[in-house]
Amino acid sequence: MTWTLAALDDGTTLLTVNNRLAAELRARFDRAQAAAGRRVWPSPDILPWSAWLRRHYEHLLDAGHIESDLLSPAQERLVWQTVIERHDATSGLLRPAAAAHSALNAHALLADWQLDRFPLATLGGDDTRTFLLWRRAFEDELQRRGLLSGAGLLPLVQSAFADGTLAVPRCLVHSGFDALSPAQQALFALLEDRGCTVIEHHEQGAPGRRRRVEVSDGEAEIRLAAAWARQQLQLDPQRRIGIVSAQITQQRRDLARIFSEVLCPQTFLLLDDRPRPFNISLGTPLADCPLVAHALLALGLLQGAQPLHQIGQLLRSPFIGGHAAEWEGRALLDAALRKDGLPHIDPRRLRYRQAHFDPADPRRCPDLLHRLEQFAEQQHALPARDTPNAWAGHLQRLLGVLGWPGDRALDSREYQQHERLQRLFSEFAELGKVRPQLRQAEALAQLRALAKDTIFQAESAHTPVQILGPLEAAGMDFDALWLLGMHDQVWPPAPQPEPLLPSGLQRELGMPHASAARELAFATALTERLAHSAAELIASHALSDADREQRVSPLLLDWPLVEAASFVAATPDLRVACAAAQRLEPLPDAMA
Repeated sequence: MTWTLAALDDGTTLLTVNNRLAAELRARFDRAQAAAGRRVWPSPDILPWSAWLRRHYEHLLDAGHIESDLLSPAQERLVWQTVIERHDATSGLLRPAAAAHSALNAHALLADWQLDRFPLATLGGDDTRTFLLWRRAFEDELQRRGLLSGAGLLPLVQSAFADGTLAVPRCLVHSGFDALSPAQQALFALLEDRGCTVIEHHEQGAPGRRRRVEVSDGEAEIRLAAAWARQQLQLDPQRRIGIVSAQITQQRRDLARIFSEVLCPQTFLLLDDRPRPFNISLGTPLADCPLVAHALLALGLLQGAQPLHQIGQLLRSPFIGGHAAEWEGRALLDAALRKDGLPHIDPRRLRYRQAHFDPADPRRCPDLLHRLEQFAEQQHALPARDTPNAWAGHLQRLLGVLGWPGDRALDSREYQQHERLQRLFSEFAELGKVRPQLRQAEALAQLRALAKDTIFQAESAHTPVQILGPLEAAGMDFDALWLLGMHDQVWPPAPQPEPLLPSGLQRELGMPHASAARELAFATALTERLAHSAAELIASHALSDADREQRVSPLLLDWPLVEAASFVAATPDLRVACAAAQRLEPLPDAMA
């Protein structure tokens, strides 16, 4: 059945594979309504799959049909970690938190692919059998406490549709799913039996003009794509430009640096907060954002001696109170500590070192010394164990003693990081649902884990250049699209089966990332979808990565090979931007 967005009405829900595609389809629907001359129209019911399941859970909860509390991913991870730490065979694991992540993922896959119908203990090895023991303890813990995991959400909703507790929708449309899992197929089959119309939505335009180019190395490849994007915007600032990177996680820093340098060199040089004409879809872990990273470094003082380079970061941090007045003295103090040559510095020694400078010596840093002394006093008053909610208050007060987030006004990105960390403390406090008491070291470890697992993406206005991963770009439309890193080492991707589940069974069922054949089929289908998403497509790959030779992906061998100079003109480099600077900023006076 052919279905288009124009048919979206009040009785139809459109489910997408992720948030980005939902936003894209909502914007496309709104543009179509405006083009039809309408001034107002009902908001379309377009939302990601996970949000749709949660909406039904909340309806069941509000109506009193269920009492189970749905765990957040952080709470669920902590339950897994608790179970693993208690288990006799794995109580000595060096990294129980990492094992908890793997167990959580395996549990979700097991539910989505309905693997309970197979003898997993027989088909798998020792890792699988250990995981099954963890899983039994995990489910016992949830049942005892009246909790619900994310993996249990779909079976709960399906059961509610089956017994009539939830009203069956008139029409469901799903879009962007590479392949439906058996659990999703079972739910859709049940809804169709109850009279719901279920439709797969896949709008495919005409195939675009395809070309490929070879570049010497990865740096030159990204720079060429940025130069091409700049040229596209010069031709038409309203063009929708897509940059798809097959290794966006590994390349994120290079992408941000080079696209800033090429598309907005003046902004890149001034390091200010003006909007940039590109957006990278992949956020960064909150723990890696400067304002939050320095907060975590500051709280690390609770654990005693810290590496010298981390103490130096804190001394030079603009997010510690008094930096504006003492930045020079704190830098000199950092230099003095480095001259001492100690690899680690205890907070007590830091205070001792400061206090023994002459009061007139800028290295004494009286404001910082006072803050560190107050920090030590409050640290001594901390309890050995407390609730997560209480620890959230303790840690925030300690940051306040150090003057975090600093004296100067925060820019937009820093302000958003600050607000996200405040919400993170609330999420941290909610861990009390699954771990009533934490020791100080556990509290710090859980806060760091939360910050590491939380992906931060600063809100920004619409930008003409979108840098995405292949899955995120699927289903979106562009005027022109560049595919980065299309070499044989990464496209198709190498298989990565889930290590806690039987690998043979994963291959037999065609589960995600289970085999080379599965990855080839996935990459072939996705490449074809991308090739129909823009009028102009260029694929590139680097000929070498350090000392390793790379060849074009076999999926793009039939794309015509062209020279880079034939479609990308030279762009100004940073030297030109420096020469055309709009203002000059003086450097601080030289120190004696």
